[in-house]
Amino acid sequence: MKTMDKNLLIELNNYNVGKIKVSHTKNSDLALQNKYIFFPGFDIVEFPEGINWNYKHNHAAGTYQIYLHCLTIVRNLVNSYLMTKMDVYIKKAREIIIQWMTSSSNETYYSKNSSWRDHSSARRMKTIIYFQQNSPEDYKIDENLFEELLVKHCDFLSRKEFYAENNHGMMSDEGLLFLSCYLTNESLSNLYRQTSVLRMERMILKLFSSKGYNLENSPEYHRVTQNIASDFIKLTKY
Repeated sequence: MKTMDKNLLIELNNYNVGKIKVSHTKNSDLALQNKYIFFPGFDIVEFPEGINWNYKHNHAAGTYQIYLHCLTIVRNLVNSYLMTKMDVYIKKAREIIIQWMTSSSNETYYSKNSSWRDHSSARRMKTIIYFQQNSPEDYKIDENLFEELLVKHCDFLSRKEFYAENNHGMMSDEGLLFLSCYLTNESLSNLYRQTSVLRMERMILKLFSSKGYNLENSPEYHRVTQNIASDFIKLTKY
């Protein structure tokens, strides 16, 4: 991870936390029993012998796949560690990340599962950064492996073939800009930063009217895209 001023690291970590209050939830305790809730309101899914990254839910296979690969449960476990200071939670979070990193199902951008999709990739790497920043030294991912994973996620999010000209593209841009802040290679960092800014400028011109309204005329869609754009603007200041 890039060496940064301590205050900047804190600001980026606070940005990564977002608007959700850091708290200990039952989801973390369930995860210790290999029972997982990928997202609030989802069914409990049990993997007694390691996570099946190709898992398909009976009624919402695509949605469950995306949130499984977002590694939201890792963020829950990190939050539980921060609230309780119990190593068991951060140890489990690390275990899940390692499982994801070493699974042959997640190796290629063209995997049949949802490991490499715009939404899951951006969310996942932000979560892994959250883990890396808030874990004790003994549990952190090896720096070389972390950097390799970070570069791979930036590469994926920057590629035109995986970029969607809609709100998902905006998610990719916000994620790419955030990830670029942590790259040790300054040239790569600047390249990905420039890529994300240029694409986001184009998307804002495409999706919003001159009065700032989303051209889809959907209140929910407007809220989502406006929030992503606002977050992106905040990130450009770092």
